[in-house]
Amino acid sequence: MNANLRTLLLFAALAGCDRAGNALPAGTDRATSHTTVSAFRPLYSFKGTPDGAAPSGSLVAFGGDLYGTTAQGGSTTGDGTIYKITLAGSESVVYRFDGKTGATPVGLTATSSMLYGATYAGGNTNLGTVFKFGGRGSVAVLHDFAGGSDGQNPAASVISSNGMLYGTTEAGGYYDDTGTVFSIDSTGATKILYHFTTEKDGIEPTCVLVELNKMLFGTTYSGDLRYDGIVFAVPIAGGETIIHRFQGGPGDGMFPAAGLATVDGIFYGTTTTGGANDLGTVYRVRPPHAEQVIYSFKGGKDGATPYAPLIYVDGAYYGTTAFGGNGFGTIFKVTAAGTETVLYRFTGRDDGAEPLSGLTNVNGTLYGTAYAGGKYGNGSVFSYALGGAS
Repeated sequence: MNANLRTLLLFAALAGCDRAGNALPAGTDRATSHTTVSAFRPLYSFKGTPDGAAPSGSLVAFGGDLYGTTAQGGSTTGDGTIYKITLAGSESVVYRFDGKTGATPVGLTATSSMLYGATYAGGNTNLGTVFKFGGRGSVAVLHDFAGGSDGQNPAASVISSNGMLYGTTEAGGYYDDTGTVFSIDSTGATKILYHFTTEKDGIEPTCVLVELNKMLFGTTYSGDLRYDGIVFAVPIAGGETIIHRFQGGPGDGMFPAAGLATVDGIFYGTTTTGGANDLGTVYRVRPPHAEQVIYSFKGGKDGATPYAPLIYVDGAYYGTTAFGGNGFGTIFKVTAAGTETVLYRFTGRDDGAEPLSGLTNVNGTLYGTAYAGGKYGNGSVFSYALGGAS
């Protein structure tokens, strides 16, 4: 099962009462969104095969348009797509995966001339691939994961830094499928920078990495039995340093599914659960100082279960929650001081439902995707103008 589907099922179990309406705080409004039409715009609804379905990963700007991936739809095998969408909402599928070059793509990263990405499955061994794509034509596979010490099942896209690609695999590695951090050069030569060894140093890295000063920073979804996920640093030369072990409870988050945002050496992230209400948190950490929860989600009209990474724009952090609001997720803003504002509440109709991927800023407008909902129930693309009314 691909990472987004697996995690979505977990979310449904963790927050099912929120979506079913059985345990929401009084006053929850399921009928209306929070903002005016001038701020939020539904841009596109996925139609399913031969179009895409279930958008995965954040949108990336490339050649004046936005590009993204869907985990499903495309060819008759339903292995997913790469799509292009204009800022006005005109969409076209530019590549359909057929299993040979990968299946279930998990997102893209862009350089000046090329798109790179990863698939959770497919390839020669059906354990995932890393690929490149020039915006038209065919995908070229850079690496087929072989499992074992090579790693398998990348659950997040790669990043590009100084001519190299870096990423994580959710499983594989030397130590009982606990995951890896890897690098790939332009020829496809792959090196494992770190094998997660036991639950003590983290297992199941499902995040997009952040590179800073020749260090790769990220999170693992799980940790050992005393801890519920880890923030880690891996030098490009190899090895690992544990920055924080999540402990759950009212004072800390647990189960971080997203990567990190960094400004001036301070890292900000989200956890899917934990915090004061056990509905997820926003936290910050500045090595070597201790981690601090700056906001705990409340559910109801507030959000719940943030899965996506944060994005920094003009002094504040923006993100999405998979649930809460009207029961279908929210767009929120949070300051470094911990003041949170819900900017939009999804309705599950044309606007989409369950926004699981990060937001992308283009000239003061945030673009994102919802995994489900839309006109056809296959997910959507939306925009939110930061200068719009709220």
